[in-house]
Amino acid sequence: MANVSTARPSNGSSTSHSLTSDIGQLCETKPPNRVILFLHIYKTGGTSNRLLFQHWAEECGMSYAQAGSCPEGAWMSKLPEDNTEYICLHGAGKHRFPTPRSSQRGILPLVDVIAGHMAYGFHKHIQKKYTYITCLRNPMARFVSGLLYEQRKVTSGMNLTEVIDYVSMKISSPYLNHTAPYRGIYPAKLSGKMMEAARITQQTHQEEKEAVALSIAHLHNGFAVVGLLEAYPVFIELTAALLDPTRKHGALWTDAKSVQANGHEGIDQSDVMPHLPKDVLAALNETIALDWPVYVEGCRVGYAQCKAAVSSGNKHLEIQQCEDLLATCSGN
Repeated sequence: MANVSTARPSNGSSTSHSLTSDIGQLCETKPPNRVILFLHIYKTGGTSNRLLFQHWAEECGMSYAQAGSCPEGAWMSKLPEDNTEYICLHGAGKHRFPTPRSSQRGILPLVDVIAGHMAYGFHKHIQKKYTYITCLRNPMARFVSGLLYEQRKVTSGMNLTEVIDYVSMKISSPYLNHTAPYRGIYPAKLSGKMMEAARITQQTHQEEKEAVALSIAHLHNGFAVVGLLEAYPVFIELTAALLDPTRKHGALWTDAKSVQANGHEGIDQSDVMPHLPKDVLAALNETIALDWPVYVEGCRVGYAQCKAAVSSGNKHLEIQQCEDLLATCSGN
């Protein structure tokens, strides 16, 4: 697992330029002069966060849209092609960049808050100022959570031992039911310059190395808030400080902090992870090798943002919360 014990955390200056003075007044600005982009990465608390940004937009009288894929027959595929409720994305170009369908590109300027499975670079479709926010999660926990969700029909009738064995088999056989091996969702989504899953003939190791470096640069310089699911109350407070500095919508943020995870039935990744054999954990770490450096650097950025908020007098955060956030970064 990653080790950040010897890391020198960022001092926060690299992200301070994103916190421009007009964002805190966005709710009162009519019409809003910038768009908030919540870049949701799969299995990092997306449902809770999408609802948070939707409710904030509603309270401010702003327009909100979710963004993501539009599977044939799903509810979003039945909406009018030019709707402003759900922006359908498709993979385009060499890196399968999540791109709005042509029928909706004209309505993007009408949306004030967008949350969904976009990648960094989505702002090229926006015709006004923009601010990115994202939330990360321990790569191992995220991967196993995703696996359990995708295989929920298979595992729903299993007991814990059977689920552990099934997850172990899936991790140890990464090519099973996949046309291309997993390479890394964090460098893919946070760089916009690589594919999450790809064969060596599609994507070179050098391209992946460059995508990791670019993702880290974006985290430092392109995101106003970088949160961690493992320190969710800190993410909420940093977002509140950015969007609602005078706390006019205090109940919204207080209620959001009480949410730790979506309600679920059955066995969760937290039940499975402690029981995975060492060889399976080693295989998993190898699978997510490109995710780790991006996640660890995201932790450092989030830590720096937390410390900067405390130093500036934020009464809703304490320095110990920042230290606890940093302590989760290694995954140990």
